[in-house]
Amino acid sequence: MSAVEELHVLKRILGRLPKTEFSSHDRPLDRLMDFIAPPDHVFYPEVKVTDEGVALDVNGFVISIRADPNYAPVKFNLDRPVDNEYSVVWPGVIKIINRLTNKVYLKAPQGQVSVVRIEALRLGV
Repeated sequence: MSAVEELHVLKRILGRLPKTEFSSHDRPLDRLMDFIAPPDHVFYPEVKVTDEGVALDVNGFVISIRADPNYAPVKFNLDRPVDNEYSVVWPGVIKIINRLTNKVYLKAPQGQVSVVRIEALRLGV
């Protein structure tokens, strides 16, 4: 969808919103923002991850992945399984992600267990 088409859709939406009293400095975009729900702040505390791997449905904006300092590091990928290419979060480290994703794939090293905490903003709940 082009920017012009998006602008036309917004204009149509703004025309259908209920009329309320606004001061002279309020803009139509401010009215639209009143009808958009804020994202839901979600946590996945204490997810145990084995060497078989885990896939978590996030469907939102992943903020951070934290590996518990008392357990093994964790390998992860966003929207694809952990195979040959992956990132690692070491114990006691918080990896800042800031990316929109559907699934987070996690996997511990062979024969070990990781404990992970994930923080995200779920959009369009």
